[in-house]
Amino acid sequence: EVAGVFAYVEATADGDGAADEGDEAAAGGATEAPAGRRFDSLACLGAFARRFAPCFYDGEGFVVLHILLLFFRQLLLYHHPDLHNQLEEVGVSPIIYATPWFITLFASSTPLSVLLQLWDRYIARNEPAFLPFLAVALMASEKAAILAAEDDEANLAVDRASMNCPERLEAVWSAASALQQQ
Repeated sequence: EVAGVFAYVEATADGDGAADEGDEAAAGGATEAPAGRRFDSLACLGAFARRFAPCFYDGEGFVVLHILLLFFRQLLLYHHPDLHNQLEEVGVSPIIYATPWFITLFASSTPLSVLLQLWDRYIARNEPAFLPFLAVALMASEKAAILAAEDDEANLAVDRASMNCPERLEAVWSAASALQQQ
């Protein structure tokens, strides 16, 4: 999902998503993108993942992911103990719902147009440790629906939590910033 965003950006770099005929001729009739451009996209993906997606390159048994999940769980418990406790009581673990958020930087649950805005803000903020605050703010934005859900529906209520439009992104981002300031 993370690499897919970079593939999309590379494919649309020309404006129409297609390689120019001149590019094909210059490449000896090959239909793939010029080597320099492909290298730039792959290098960009690698640099992005190393800096901003620490779980993506974690070769140490997902230690970074476990630390992020533990920090997220503690933040949720501190700021929203009722939400944390209800999810714990019905067996909905952060490992189940937050792992995809942290591994894909929310690409698993966010439409591409909003995801690009989210990542733009995330890169500009230049603070990888902001992810757990963003996840807590996202959960808090769905708190009423999650608490109102029947025990067997709690997992589905959590799955519905997403930043599906620019306005929702703005609200969740602002709430996450406020949480971090506390």
